[in-house]
Amino acid sequence: MQKIYLIYAMPVVLNEMMWGLGVSANTAVIGHLGSAAVASNSVAQVARQLAQVVVFGIANATAVYLGKTIGERKFDYAKAYAKRFIRLALIMGCCGACVILICAPIANTFLVLSPEAKEYLYMMFGVMSYFVIAQAVNTTLVVGVFRSGGDTRFGLNFGCVYDVGIFYITGCSRSIFLTRKCTGRLYTSDE
Repeated sequence: MQKIYLIYAMPVVLNEMMWGLGVSANTAVIGHLGSAAVASNSVAQVARQLAQVVVFGIANATAVYLGKTIGERKFDYAKAYAKRFIRLALIMGCCGACVILICAPIANTFLVLSPEAKEYLYMMFGVMSYFVIAQAVNTTLVVGVFRSGGDTRFGLNFGCVYDVGIFYITGCSRSIFLTRKCTGRLYTSDE
């Protein structure tokens, strides 16, 4: 029983742990950019999370539905359903991106932010809009398709390369770009 747990559950635990570390590292980097960047990031993250609620539901529904279909040994149906769920996740990711882009001017109008924070917010909402699309497909593949088929190791390997690698690259590059654009230096803080 412990061997089965280690084979199937530990890659899931490690994958989720790495995702949490990536999010924490990104927040730490943004924290060094100053209070305007932190305020903008807080608003952008809330908007991203609200835009992705449906996508995370689709990913979990994919895991349940495909797991049931695979358990019934209907492999052809499972492949067809997986493709449909991925298309649905892509569509909902695009809808989430639109929600984020629509919310950007609304948030800038109603929130009391400094001019610098408002500029950051527009940039972060732009980044979040395409990030939501990529994460919609990624989450549906890793959480829904791979895990329901019992392939948790591929999800971990894919997660290490895509989630952590791409997340660090985009997060760090976003932070460096914002800092250089606003200050001309690589690192500065307003505190």
